Amino acid sequence: MFPFLRKYLAVLRIGLSSSMEYRANFLINTILFVVVSALIQMYLWFAVYHSTNRATVGGMSEQQMLLYIGCSVMCYSLTRGGRAERETAGTIRMGGLNNYLLKPISHGFYTYVSSISEHISSAVFVLVPSVLIITPLSLWYNVPISVTGLIAALPVLFLGMTMNFLMGLMISYLAFWLDEVWTFHAMKDISYALLSGMMVPLSVLPPHIKNISDSLPFQFLSYIPAGLISGNIPTSQLTVILFQSTVWLCLLLAATYGLWRLGLRRYGAFGG
Repeated sequence: MFPFLRKYLAVLRIGLSSSMEYRANFLINTILFVVVSALIQMYLWFAVYHSTNRATVGGMSEQQMLLYIGCSVMCYSLTRGGRAERETAGTIRMGGLNNYLLKPISHGFYTYVSSISEHISSAVFVLVPSVLIITPLSLWYNVPISVTGLIAALPVLFLGMTMNFLMGLMISYLAFWLDEVWTFHAMKDISYALLSGMMVPLSVLPPHIKNISDSLPFQFLSYIPAGLISGNIPTSQLTVILFQSTVWLCLLLAATYGLWRLGLRRYGAFGG
């Protein structure tokens, strides 16, 4: 057990060191994304409320909406995919997978630990601007952040991050059959942005679109954890939320492993 853990702890340390080499990119891309996305969306929702003179939209007041947007951008940034799973496609095409097949190491778990190291490295750059945006909103509008909701959101965020990783890894495993999978990654990213609740709370969507979103795992990546933190989703629903997200996680894990086993049958092991 301990040798097993030591292997992947070493992978985590290497991943953290490697991520720090790109700290300038993390700093610019992550902070700019959080700040710009949050401010633009807040301005748009501010305009919606004041141009329509509506007290609520989707059952949320202006104050609740602005706080939700700040929380949703933070959750989206914490759970979105990283380089590790995307680079797997190139590893397969170039024959670099040989290095993993010849060693007593799980490629999927190795990539997962590498992805966790990326998320740890970027978390600081996400949390600092998020706190600087969310805290003043909460104080100014007198809309308290739910402490119990914040604690409840932590396991949901972890499960959401893992689900997003598995979806990205599944797409990269298509490289066993396809020469290029970038388009599928782009489609996933667009679906993630639209159906996760980051741009628009799912409660605002038309019923037929919300039904589609409710049947997909994207809601666990932003809408649900942001709703828990902002108090729009009661923590009494946490048991059901964790059950549903765990079921999705198991389904995605089984599908990812199935693709991996099928892909290995086709793998030519060229290059490397």
